[in-house]
Amino acid sequence: MRNSNRRCRRVTAAAGFALAIVSVAGGSAGSKVVPFREIDDGAATIAELRERPIELPSLAQHERCPLQPITLVEGADVRGTQAGPVAAVIVPEVAAYFSVPSTGDQERAVGKILWLVQADQPALLARGRQLDGTGTLRFGNDNAKELVLDQDATSTVGPSWRDQPSGPSITRSGCYAVQIDGPDFQAVIVFSAHAFGASAVKSTRSVNVRDLKLDDGESLKVSLHPSDVPIEIDTSEREVEVCPSGWPSYAGFLECIPVDADGHVALPSTKNSLFHLGFIVQGIDKQGVRLSRLTITYELEDGFFMLLPPPIAPGNTTARFIVTPVRRTSIGVGPYEPEIDHFARGAKVVLQQNGTRIRRGGIRTGHGDTYGPVRLDRPVEIEVRNAGSKPVSVDLLVDWF
Repeated sequence: MRNSNRRCRRVTAAAGFALAIVSVAGGSAGSKVVPFREIDDGAATIAELRERPIELPSLAQHERCPLQPITLVEGADVRGTQAGPVAAVIVPEVAAYFSVPSTGDQERAVGKILWLVQADQPALLARGRQLDGTGTLRFGNDNAKELVLDQDATSTVGPSWRDQPSGPSITRSGCYAVQIDGPDFQAVIVFSAHAFGASAVKSTRSVNVRDLKLDDGESLKVSLHPSDVPIEIDTSEREVEVCPSGWPSYAGFLECIPVDADGHVALPSTKNSLFHLGFIVQGIDKQGVRLSRLTITYELEDGFFMLLPPPIAPGNTTARFIVTPVRRTSIGVGPYEPEIDHFARGAKVVLQQNGTRIRRGGIRTGHGDTYGPVRLDRPVEIEVRNAGSKPVSVDLLVDWF
């Protein structure tokens, strides 16, 4: 699953909290955050910048998080959220994911943000907190309350920027902001974080597939971020096998495993929480098969989930992919063209819940286009239709909680 690995590497971490810097329609909360302003107070050194107060607003618990738009960072050839001479880089359609470490502080979910600072800037000071609650934001292994942006890691960004990875951590889900202070400015970048490991029980969820038709040589590929709990697969047919794709060799999953007489198979445990795995569902020896039902059940490390169905003929649709949101009333769907980070031409996504079409809208999720609102604890059906004149292949990213 070369494309899913490539796209996944850009998010670079396992689960714990998911961070998405994405655009949201304006609201009362948005007017409280000033992304960039000039300051003339004579502060120049880090010690002097520390004297500035953290001037971040407080939001009501249910007030909309004032997330900022993602744009191309000029001269860096990456997309991120920019505020003046500083930017936070997050893959625009795929939220970055974070995990509770196996050692150290078990109450904090830790992840990564790549910071870009214009090369002509001196050292900058970053500090932050939760806007809609009492959660804390810390940096690094020592849980520092601040991050000094003065480094330049080896990377592919242009010479007009220096880049610095960081390891932020949180204690709870919510809307967070980082205030970045420089000698003559103050910038603010806002993000939404969803905790799944810190003081939280990992979630088990299922993806149901209906009316999946696989011709000879065709398959359904799945890429996901599971825990070490074995993935369970159930099918309506017996002439089906599940094959590894990107599975570690030490797990013993080296060749295709046929489902049993009940159409069931449990994939071998990974023995540890590797965050990216893939597998392939196909007919025995790649023979054609029609599945009226396929269910994938797993414990997630984070929300990354991608499907690669067979090519879609003009005028046809994929099988129905069914997910059930339990925490969030928006679903993100991205029908990407394989090997390319833009939507497949001609691919049209259709979402329905209880027979009602779900339109684009709702709070942005971080995966592709956002659809909503949807009702919680009720299944949502997702299909991709080929509205073009040529066959189309898609990497279908689905983001739901």
